[in-house]
Order: sequence, then structure tokens, then C-alpha cells
Amino acid sequence: MIARVACGLMGMALLIVSGCTPISHNRVPPQAYWQNQQNWANALPAVPAYPGYLKELNRQQLSPGDRVKITIAAGEHFNGLYEIDHDGTLRMPWITPTQVTGRTVEDVSKTLAAKLEDEGLFRRGLAYVTVQLHSWAPISVRIEGAVFNPGRVDISARSAIDRSERQAVASGEAGSGRRLSNAIAAAGGVRPDADIHRVTLIRNEVHFDIDLSGFLDGTTVIDPYLQAGDRLIIESSGYFSPALMRPLPITLPGLKIYASNLTLPASHNAGSALNEDAMSFPYGARFLQAAIKSNCVGGTQATSGGRHIVLISTDLITGKPVVIERSAGELVRNSNDTGINPWLMPGDTVSCYDSGVTNLRDVAKTITELVLPFSLF
Repeated sequence: MIARVACGLMGMALLIVSGCTPISHNRVPPQAYWQNQQNWANALPAVPAYPGYLKELNRQQLSPGDRVKITIAAGEHFNGLYEIDHDGTLRMPWITPTQVTGRTVEDVSKTLAAKLEDEGLFRRGLAYVTVQLHSWAPISVRIEGAVFNPGRVDISARSAIDRSERQAVASGEAGSGRRLSNAIAAAGGVRPDADIHRVTLIRNEVHFDIDLSGFLDGTTVIDPYLQAGDRLIIESSGYFSPALMRPLPITLPGLKIYASNLTLPASHNAGSALNEDAMSFPYGARFLQAAIKSNCVGGTQATSGGRHIVLISTDLITGKPVVIERSAGELVRNSNDTGINPWLMPGDTVSCYDSGVTNLRDVAKTITELVLPFSLF
């Protein structure tokens, strides 16, 4: 009787061990994985020369909510600090409103001087107007295409304390928060398949083509100031660019993934130094680093070397899920192979499974616990 029970349980053990890992052992061929596609730099034509008109985009232009300080010689009743209205107009006492959105403070100074003279408030040639920027306001722009979080983003926002401190500043502000790179960063950064050679900026229905590849090697790059209502389009190149898998002004500084490690000797995530929150990595981290941080790699070679780690990711080009399984030893031996050890993407999930040896040990333990009561009769 005991022998029959033991044989039956052993058969069950073989079935369990043969299917100990819930994911198929069929490997995804490296050439089929999206991160291993054709080299991005060789897949695109040469970068065009910079058009001369792009220098115009580097001028700081006014947007609704900006504050300017206006000083008029012999015009004390006009002097003061003014905020541009939501419709882009500047309203001052005794003169008609002036449309200033998209214009520089130099242009506005000339326009106000001419208006004061045309409306009879100053004699010809006697209106001396100085317009100085006091502070930039937050602006909203739209970003579409190959970024992690496309949509409307708000940039150049300041804290209440910062705004209060600036009240004592006479004039001037660099406005670096309005740079194009800040808007891209606010949208989650460019994806690794983004065509950064040709970023389209649409302003007042006028299209400007901008090359941001200088961010990769530190060469000349145009990073223009944006204004409210601008629209950015970043197309996908259709290829994965390893050069974009590192922290840059236009990429993610870091990412978070979710991990589960219920392997022995840890029977719960807390025992594997995993809490309920996502794990953080610098942008450019790879599957092996997540496996190591999840405590899936290491330990006794006989029982831990055959552990299997599953990565659940997303093909950013097709939008389809990607599920791959690698053994701990395979990841270590092929750490430079993108097909075996891919880069991590935001929101990826990593899960660890015990090795066949550990599973067999557990099955043997289970058999012992089940057979022992029969042996007592």
C-alpha cells in the first residue's frame, strides 16, 4: 500500500518538476525582440543643416500671465508692474490694450512708445518707454508622438515662496524652465525609438523642424524657448536607439518597475527585501540589474543557479506586451546581449521562480509528509 502511494506521488512529482516554471522555455530569438532591431543611426538619412530661421526661436517671447515692469520717462502715472491677461493683451491706464503674446520686450517697448504718441498722450519723439521682464508665468504646451507621456504639459511653474521672493527683484529672468527640453522632460522624456533629428515645433500654424541630436554628444543644439499654445510632434523612427538609453535632458532620469520574489528561502516579498512599492532604477538599467536587486540571482549554486526570471514589458513601437523568461545563469553569461538582457522600461514587471532542484526538494518534502502517516499503520 505504502509503495503504491509512494509511486503515485513520485509520478506526480515528475509532472510537477517537468512543469515547474509557468512560462514556456522557448526563448525569444534576439533578432525578434524590439530592442535588437536595426541600428538606429544607420537607418536614417543624414541630418539636414540647421535652417537660419531657427535662431529666431531662441528669442524669449511673452505669454499670458507673464509680468513686465514698464518705465516711461516723465510718465509716472503709467509706470508699474503689469501682468499679461489670459488673451495675451497688456492693459495700461489711458491707452488701448496692446496685444503682446509672442513678442519680445524690445518689440513691446517700441509699440507702446508709438501708441502713446499716436493717441496724443506724448508729443512726437518724446515717448521713451522701457519694458523689462519681471517674471515668467507657467505655460501649457502639447506634445505628441514618441514620448512616454504624450499630451498637455505645464512647464515653467514656480513655487509660492519663489514667486513671493521675486516681488523684490527689479527685472530680468533667464526663463530656462521654458526650454523645449523641459517640456519633453515633463512629458516623460523621449522613447528610445524617437527620431530626435526631426522634432517639429508648431507655433501659430508655422512649422519649424528642430534637430536635438546634439544632446547625445554635446555638440551645438537648439533648445528654443516655448510660448503658450506651442505644439511639439516627435515621430518614431521605427528603430530602437541604444544611444537614447541613458539620462539626458530629453530622457527619463530614472524609472520604476514592479517585482515579486517568492522563491526559497524567502517565502514572501518582504523577506526578499521587496516592499509594496515599485523599485527605482536609473534610466538605462537592464533586466539583469532588476534580477539582482530582486534577490533572484545569487545564493547556493546547486539550488539557485537554475532560477528563472520573467520580465513582462511592452513593445513601445507596436504597443504589444512582451513576456520573456531567462534563467539566472543565462542572464549572467549573456549580460551584453540585448536579446537576452534587454533594457528596462517604465512600469515593467519582474518575477522570480525557483529552480528545478528547489522544486524537486519541495516535492520530496511533500511526499515525505504525505507518506509518513501511512507508515504509522
